[in-house]
Amino acid sequence: MNRRKFTGLLSIGALSASATRSFADNTAKNPINIPDMEMGSNDAPVTIIEYASFTCPHCASFHKNVFPSLRKNYIDTGKVKFIYREVYFDGPGLWAALLARCGDTKKILWHFRSSLFKATRMD
Repeated sequence: MNRRKFTGLLSIGALSASATRSFADNTAKNPINIPDMEMGSNDAPVTIIEYASFTCPHCASFHKNVFPSLRKNYIDTGKVKFIYREVYFDGPGLWAALLARCGDTKKILWHFRSSLFKATRMD
């Protein structure tokens, strides 16, 4: 690598760092509000917050084996408010979470979430 290429790469790095710092400063002043994916009554006495990834086999196992009875016995009866928040372990998990939030209603969002977890391998 010659000096010209090295200097060019340093310039790109400096511009990139400046843009990132600017974005971070702007976001700190004007936080981005990302609404939670919620299910259940706002008046429920208990709130469960799940942090999960669409590509996590343990999360898929919970969704397939535990969540249906949790929903039937507690969420649908108003005993529990359930909040789902994403965790990103990899690119496909991030993309899946972005797609899940493209639905315009909660019904579509939860159906898409369910479909994604059904497609996740548990091994």
